Amino acid sequence: MLGSGVSLPLEGRVARRAGRGSGGRAPTSGPGTSVGRIAAVPRTRVSFEMRQKARMLRVHATKAEALLWYELRELRTHGLKFRRQAPIGPYIVDFLCPSVRLVVEVDGDLHETGPGKRHDANRDAYLNSLGYVVLRIDEPDVTHSAWHVAQMVKEKAEHLIGDPSRPLRGHPPLKGEGNAGEQT
Repeated sequence: MLGSGVSLPLEGRVARRAGRGSGGRAPTSGPGTSVGRIAAVPRTRVSFEMRQKARMLRVHATKAEALLWYELRELRTHGLKFRRQAPIGPYIVDFLCPSVRLVVEVDGDLHETGPGKRHDANRDAYLNSLGYVVLRIDEPDVTHSAWHVAQMVKEKAEHLIGDPSRPLRGHPPLKGEGNAGEQT
C-alpha cells in the first residue's frame, strides 16, 4: 500500500519534521520518540480527539490562563519550560513543567462545586500516581497578580528540583545499596 502514493499520518509528520530543521535527513528513532531533543515526559499515544480538545483550550484560554502563561514563559530564563493545556492520560492539565513533573491548575468557580471537587480529587490522585505534583491556584489570585503567582510556581519548582526525596529520573540505583544480587 505504501507504493500506491498513500502516505500514513506518521510518515507525513516525520517528513515535515525532518525537512524543517534536521538538514533533510530522516530521523533514526522509531515512532513515538522525540527527534533531536530529550523528552522529560515519556511519549504516550494521545488520541486525535484529545489533541483537538487541547488545541481548542489553548485557543480559547481564560483571561487568568493567558496572564499566567505570559508570566510562566518568562521562567525559561531560569531553566523552567512550561507547556499549556498538555494532555496527560485522560486529562488535560492547564500548565505542565515536564522537567520537574509539576502541574499548575488555575481553578475557577466550577471547581468549588461538589462534582468539581470530586473530579479534582480523582484527577489529582491520578496525576500523583504518575509522579506529578499538582499546584492549584485560584483564578482571582492570578488575575490580580499573575507575576506573584508565577514567582510562587518558580519557588515550588526550585524546591522540587532540590528535593532529595524525589527519585532522579533516568538514573539507575546506586550500586552497592541493599542486598539484591548478593551471593551467599
